[in-house]
Amino acid sequence: MINSFSKTEIVGIMETIEAAHYCANEAGFKAVLQKAAYLLDAQYSVCGVGSSNLSRVSSVNGSYPKEWFDAYVAERLYLYDPVVRYQMNFPSTVNWRNISRHCADEESRAFFARASAYGLVNGLSSGVYNHADGALSIFSFAGGSGRFDARNKKILETIAPHLNIALSRLRTI
Repeated sequence: MINSFSKTEIVGIMETIEAAHYCANEAGFKAVLQKAAYLLDAQYSVCGVGSSNLSRVSSVNGSYPKEWFDAYVAERLYLYDPVVRYQMNFPSTVNWRNISRHCADEESRAFFARASAYGLVNGLSSGVYNHADGALSIFSFAGGSGRFDARNKKILETIAPHLNIALSRLRTI
């Protein structure tokens, strides 16, 4: 797999992994999310972790629009978010276009339409299941070039476990 990345991408991946392993607080983790977003050519980044029934959820806003993030948390929109619903069943790295085809119900279309008003149209998300506590972490990146092709997917698949380790460490600090 590493042979398929350019030297610049390998350096960016390694720098992101290193930063994830050394971050010690939420501000440091936000910087890691920004590094990952840059690597993926994304404008926005966010992550969240929740219990299997979503009764406990916490999130870190890397750079999603504040108004959207605040509404998302206050209105518990994660209960309706097609990306979260998809990841709860199939934790993996997936392009939102694939999710929108898989979750084509009215509620999902309305959610995507509302998110698009904040520039959250194209995205890539990765879900990582935490075996120790049964929680699911989701890392999402959106905007920017919006290409999120197979190469971006491989990059996110490579760094997501390291982002998850950093996020898990923050949850215990």
